[in-house]
Amino acid sequence: ALGSALPLVAGRMDACVKARGVWSEDNFRRMLQMALWGNQGDSSLFTVADLKGKGEQKLEGMLIDDGNDVFGWLDTMGGASAEVHMLNDNSGMELVSDLALAHYLLTTDKVGTVVLHLKPYPFFVSDATETDLRYTIGVLAKSEDANQKTVGSELQGWLDSGKLQFSTDTQLNMDLASPQPMWCLHADARKTL
Repeated sequence: ALGSALPLVAGRMDACVKARGVWSEDNFRRMLQMALWGNQGDSSLFTVADLKGKGEQKLEGMLIDDGNDVFGWLDTMGGASAEVHMLNDNSGMELVSDLALAHYLLTTDKVGTVVLHLKPYPFFVSDATETDLRYTIGVLAKSEDANQKTVGSELQGWLDSGKLQFSTDTQLNMDLASPQPMWCLHADARKTL
């Protein structure tokens, strides 16, 4: 599976570099869709081969698509003080896709900080933890592929400077690793968002 995933990683990093710093609805939607479809990367619903091209077309099968509202809010209200929170599910292709969106947002003038909410421990075997985040950014930064190296190095720099942050020990993180549905979030978890 890793061999077939590497071209998808390269594709996502290529998209990051092409969209870098260019705020547009098309770029935002493309990166958002890749992150959303990246959630299928745990192979529970699709194989890695099935993911090829996901995020490059309209979202099909989505019950609710608030992408236009998010774009509109960032377009009019975003700026250096804007903070985007992302709930991260699985490591591997999913985390790479989430990092691609975080990278895009941080290269624009619409977002000052991205906060990744990771799992405090792997509830399921592939759940994204701090170790997975640091490992994934490190692998990208050390890649022989120029785009992966650029994106990984920039992500590491933002992690060091605080523009890219993560949490693993809040009530929200605990709720993410529980079997409860999202509508059962504790009040403290809701305050985080």
